[in-house]
Amino acid sequence: ARQNILYIQLDAAIVVPMMAISVRLALWRQRAARRLQTCCTVSGLAPSVPSQAMHLRQWAHQALKASSLAAAADLTCQWFLSQQHEKVASDASFLWSVDWRRTSSYASFGVFYVSWIQRLVYRRFDAWFGLGCATSVIVKKVAADMIYGPIVYIPVFYLWTGLWQGRSLTACVQNLRSCCWETVQAYFILWPGLMFCIFRFVPEAQRVVCLAAGGYLEKVIYSWIDLGHHQRAVDATRRAATASAGSLAGLCDQSLGMATVAVVRSTC
Repeated sequence: ARQNILYIQLDAAIVVPMMAISVRLALWRQRAARRLQTCCTVSGLAPSVPSQAMHLRQWAHQALKASSLAAAADLTCQWFLSQQHEKVASDASFLWSVDWRRTSSYASFGVFYVSWIQRLVYRRFDAWFGLGCATSVIVKKVAADMIYGPIVYIPVFYLWTGLWQGRSLTACVQNLRSCCWETVQAYFILWPGLMFCIFRFVPEAQRVVCLAAGGYLEKVIYSWIDLGHHQRAVDATRRAATASAGSLAGLCDQSLGMATVAVVRSTC
């Protein structure tokens, strides 16, 4: 009996501390999880809704809308440009050739940047300037967006879409430099009023859809600017090639004439 009592005491001495340690670890994990969720919710990096699956479905739905509108904007611009070419060519059999790689670059920008990164940026604006609807708060957010757009958004747009289309980094930077001023002007004209209305009247969960709707017109303008600069560069290259070919043909004709004169003199 004494031996059994010793065994029971020994088991209790080993098991009870282990149980206490496991309980303390479980409590520590719960506290850490609560603190992490609270910090992420306050900072705007995680949804306050407990259901992550619901948030993921909502994000996927908005990302699909953003990508569809961005792709539709580029297709609209390509169609208008094709109509201009058709009028210039005066060819009834002119067919519209869609650049799907270019369209997919706009769609990918809508999915990954507008619906994800830009949403986090505007959540950070909420954390910095507040969630109120006062005019002073909204004006601060719009002013911050007018700084963020030309410095971050526009360069990322041209680099993203250019690299997606297979251009080199040097070509993307050169295209950004050539299109930057016109794009910044369009940004300053289009977005201040729209962003004031979005920050003032639209809930945070619906901002992506409103940004995509306003971005439809924006992407049409950007696509038109980009295609215009690209078309002018192609035309300049063709003119240079034609001029060089003409000069080469002139040199060939001149050399041929000189050779003919030499042959005639030799025969004489």
